Amino acid sequence: MNCNNCGFHVNENLNFCTNCGSILYKNKTKMNKKSKIFLITYFSILAVLLIMPFFLFIIGTYKGFKNVKKLEPDNFISYVESMGCKTSNNLDENNPSDVEFFYSTIEGSCDYAIGYMIVPDENSRNKYFENLKSQIKDMQGLYSYSYITNYNYNEYITEGKFYNVVSMYDDSILYLSVTSDHKEEAISIREDLGYYIDDGFFESFTPLYIALFFWSILLIISWWKLNIKFGRKGWVALIPIYNLLCLGEDLFGKKIYGILLLIPIVNIVCIFIFGYRLGKVLGKDDGISFLVAFLPQIFIPIVAFDNSSYRLYK
Repeated sequence: MNCNNCGFHVNENLNFCTNCGSILYKNKTKMNKKSKIFLITYFSILAVLLIMPFFLFIIGTYKGFKNVKKLEPDNFISYVESMGCKTSNNLDENNPSDVEFFYSTIEGSCDYAIGYMIVPDENSRNKYFENLKSQIKDMQGLYSYSYITNYNYNEYITEGKFYNVVSMYDDSILYLSVTSDHKEEAISIREDLGYYIDDGFFESFTPLYIALFFWSILLIISWWKLNIKFGRKGWVALIPIYNLLCLGEDLFGKKIYGILLLIPIVNIVCIFIFGYRLGKVLGKDDGISFLVAFLPQIFIPIVAFDNSSYRLYK
């Protein structure tokens, strides 16, 4: 066959013109059975991984928040008093117009400091929630904290000498503070009152983390394979900075181009340019090269494991 660029006669099994170096797009070998099986398997796994986060989110949300429910004022009083705690109506002393209900345990009456508020106004409710967050965050002996938000449920926890929780759900706020040795009891109280996120919410994401781990391994192996295609040792892909310098040389002929990937902002543009160039030096057409540039996590394994060959061209 003849090269479309210079007209030079070349072997039909070549991907590049031996005279001018142009890519012979029309001279592609047919995909063998092994490659077809790989692509079908690869995209099937990819489809599962893309759908998985959505279903995990739905399952996790259901498992984690299924027990969250608004607490009725009378139920709060009866539950707390059943533990041997005495309660007081804080509205008797300070009667803010934006608070509909505010009961808490009397200090010293039991081992727990628990309070429950109903605040219909959203702005006022958020203000009280933020104030309580600030109070428990500033407590001495704090060594960790966590914050969870989902739709109309918010939860803030600090741990140290004390285990403190502030939860806001619907138009209500529940706060609880105990010494760290009563943490397990406090968790049971939160479960009973309906202000607790089940561990299933976090555990449901474990398969996703595992999938991402193996996907990262696949990308490392893919770069190892690409370096072998470039005529280098596969381990070059594992050496920071040096691997970028080698990539610059493999794609553009000079190592200095790899430094561009280390420059903030500039590297964002260069990632796309390098991806496109990667497709071209492996004999891919513009369409595949653009896919490598814009979806590298998906298409780099494909060009790494296919039967394409490398040739640097100018």
